[in-house]
Amino acid sequence: MFTRPRGEKRSQYRTAGSAFLPAILCAFLSGCGGGGGGATPADYDPSMLVAPSSIAVSAASGGSAPTAAINLQVTNLSPGDSAYWSVKYSTVGIASLADTPTQVEQQATIYFKPPEALGVGVYHDTITVSACYGQSCTQQFQGSPQTVSVQYTVTAAPLTLSSTYPGSVTVGGPAFTLEVLGNGFSKSTTVLWNGSARPTTFVSGTELLAQIGAADIAATGAAEVEVQDPEAPNGSAGPQAVTIGPASIDATAYQINPAHSGTVSFSSVSFPAGPAWSVDVGGVPSYALIANGEIFVTVNLSSGGSQLVALSQSTGATVWGPIALPGPGPSNAAYDDGYVFVASAAGLDSHLQAFDAQSGQQKWSENASYYGLTEQFGVPTASHGLVFAAADAPQSSIGLIAADETTGAGEWEEPISSDDFRGPAVGVDGVYLTYPCGTGDFRPATGESVWSAGAASSSSCLWSGAPPVVANQLVYSPPGDTNDPGGFIFDAESGTNTGAYAYNSGWPPAIASTTTYYLSGGTLSAVSASDDTVLWTFTGDGSLAGAPIVVNQYVIVASSSGSLYALDGASGAQIWVQSLPSGFVPESNGSVISGLAPGDGLLVVPSGNEVVAYVLSTSP
Repeated sequence: MFTRPRGEKRSQYRTAGSAFLPAILCAFLSGCGGGGGGATPADYDPSMLVAPSSIAVSAASGGSAPTAAINLQVTNLSPGDSAYWSVKYSTVGIASLADTPTQVEQQATIYFKPPEALGVGVYHDTITVSACYGQSCTQQFQGSPQTVSVQYTVTAAPLTLSSTYPGSVTVGGPAFTLEVLGNGFSKSTTVLWNGSARPTTFVSGTELLAQIGAADIAATGAAEVEVQDPEAPNGSAGPQAVTIGPASIDATAYQINPAHSGTVSFSSVSFPAGPAWSVDVGGVPSYALIANGEIFVTVNLSSGGSQLVALSQSTGATVWGPIALPGPGPSNAAYDDGYVFVASAAGLDSHLQAFDAQSGQQKWSENASYYGLTEQFGVPTASHGLVFAAADAPQSSIGLIAADETTGAGEWEEPISSDDFRGPAVGVDGVYLTYPCGTGDFRPATGESVWSAGAASSSSCLWSGAPPVVANQLVYSPPGDTNDPGGFIFDAESGTNTGAYAYNSGWPPAIASTTTYYLSGGTLSAVSASDDTVLWTFTGDGSLAGAPIVVNQYVIVASSSGSLYALDGASGAQIWVQSLPSGFVPESNGSVISGLAPGDGLLVVPSGNEVVAYVLSTSP
């Protein structure tokens, strides 16, 4: 075995410019003696053996760092004597050495630096090993010191390009950061957009970040993304296509879209004299998802539990379902790329599920513990092949997860105490979550933290219930609790605090290009985005409730007494009012989440147990 004098620390063997791995080597004869190391009888002639005398390792750029081992042994040591040894090594390619005692010898493991941190090339190091009678090493054993030459070769790995995030963007949108995933990346790898190099940040051998300007997405079409590296054996890889298309007219998440901005634009809007249809779904319906020619709602049943149903956009007739959902609690949903994703609220028995939007057939189902969550899911959001959900638990060890839309497999997880039952907001290049004491931005494809900011506003670090909203390259972080005057506004890319807003409610604002619409204290306010000037206010019948939405130039809001209003967004003038079958209840017991949903030319409103549809545009 190997010992060290009592109280001795390894750090005292270190000197500037070298690294040491000191220990005391004791012969396995009559045990370890006390440390001085006196004269050795003539019939003992200690020798030090080091093997091998040279080491050669290699790794491809972007791959894992290799390891190697050297064996250190002292033979023919006098019984009762001790042997001291130390290892010095250079650190060109070596990151560290660690020793592991065995019954017959000392083995030191060599850990090399990650190949991507070094770059392509050949790196040489020397390890010097000494074994001595005493700690001062004034008298060394036979064969001491010995050296081990180390050669570490980093080769260029073939480039591969597997995916980008996002895979599609809205034409005329702002500049954004493109996540590029693949293999074989190095510091000399560049991302090309339609054949032209873009500013590229090396993250790892499997990830790059490229800055894509607004001019790059000014026209509809498809951009080709490639990676290029002069040091790679194949030189380049790709392309992957990024679609540049018009803004969606579907309602795919709470507050219309994954960013929760509460806005949508149709080609034209006119307000009808009455609803196109109204359907009783047998329970309290959630906010609607409107896509794929259908309307999807989760329904909270008075008997407990919930179900999912698909309705025809044109008639309200049931297309498929109802499908019973797991657990006794309510459920909420999101839509993307032909699938409906449902998160149920039932503690550890909560499930995240995927259903084919056309047939209702279940694609996959996973419970909360599969993702490492210790509490129930919040409202999911789906975008570009990933489903994002937060945990409704202040003490959750994991508070934010991303799952693959096609398989349900967890892609990444973040240990955030989220308490966020309305879930994250997803922008073109960020996933934003408000949690007690903070707001954070994470890379959608990998979960890497981009920035984090301080408490939403409350020193008590509570949370009022509204999700963050992303619009106009800003993040609106909700108040810390219901006693706070308001929340903060952050730059979506940098996290810089750009201001605050003094409208406190459990509902998010709707944010148009120049005006933000808040409902707080029963009053709807239009506020100029440029200077925070209140442009107009509206109180309706005195019982306005829920988040407002914006369709084209109109603001739509409902009341708990059952009135539905449309206002001119510029002046606040009332231009339309309807009476709903029952009152409008945007939220019940903090978890049954309803809301207004415009999509595909329809406005769908939950009222009591009914889903009510109005046609706003026949050619959206």
